[in-house]
Amino acid sequence: MRETTEVAVRGGTGLLAEDACLHNACVRIKRAAVITERYRGMLGDLPGPCLSGISNRMNGVIKLFAAVSALPIPINLTAVVYGMVFLRMPGLC
Repeated sequence: MRETTEVAVRGGTGLLAEDACLHNACVRIKRAAVITERYRGMLGDLPGPCLSGISNRMNGVIKLFAAVSALPIPINLTAVVYGMVFLRMPGLC
């Protein structure tokens, strides 16, 4: 939209250059376009902190799951060793 108004103001027809009211309208449209782009950029940055907080919480949950899942490993290893068929039971003889 900004490019269109710039072409209309500077364009080869010269119609808008003579009319001050239309020229002022074009200038205001350009300013509104700049402000809109600025706010769009600011709104584009808003999800970042929210996603960062969610990621930090998810990392904490994954750490908890890893710790809880590591607890039964020694029990499983003990059950594997003593569950095998031996002629002599390790640790008892």
